[in-house]
Amino acid sequence: MTVTPEGSNIGVNITNQLIETMGVTPEQLHADAMENAPELKPAVIPADEQMFVASVPDKIHGAGVLAYQDFMDQAAERAGGDFFILPSSIHEVLIVPDNGNMSLSDLEAMVKEVNATQVAPEDKLTDSVYHYDSQAKIFELGEKFVERQSKKEAGIEAEATEKGSVLDELKAKTEEVAQQPKKEAVEKAVKSKGSKGEEL
Repeated sequence: MTVTPEGSNIGVNITNQLIETMGVTPEQLHADAMENAPELKPAVIPADEQMFVASVPDKIHGAGVLAYQDFMDQAAERAGGDFFILPSSIHEVLIVPDNGNMSLSDLEAMVKEVNATQVAPEDKLTDSVYHYDSQAKIFELGEKFVERQSKKEAGIEAEATEKGSVLDELKAKTEEVAQQPKKEAVEKAVKSKGSKGEEL
């Protein structure tokens, strides 16, 4: 790890050995970094037409904002709800509102093309697209989101079909019950006529 004092161009490399001699555990160092990073380098999410660019003020290693505790909620507020995350590079990520204007396959194709033509290999993160469900608070791969939505929709359709069949069954039973008194009255009338006919 390299530590550079503010306003300096010279940094100090800190090794695990040096960390141990300082009496700080790697876990504590990580916890301190997670707590201080959002204050030292706050997330910046400016609008860029149909998408937002998320980074830090100096745009160096800005993709790390994804790990900030409140970042997803901040991004959801800016995007107006659910959104896709395109890992543009190690320096920034793109936030695309999930408003139906762009499909997952279009976004994946865009990420692959940009990574192949405009991002330096050392700055590349991944060709995958991610999704954040702001209601369920779920951050997942885009494919997992689509799969989860398909299952959810299939469950709703199955439930609607089941409700429909129960309603149809109830309607048929109601009609059967409504016919019952008429049927009994007709049978009584026929029996009654039959009895009178035999007496004559």
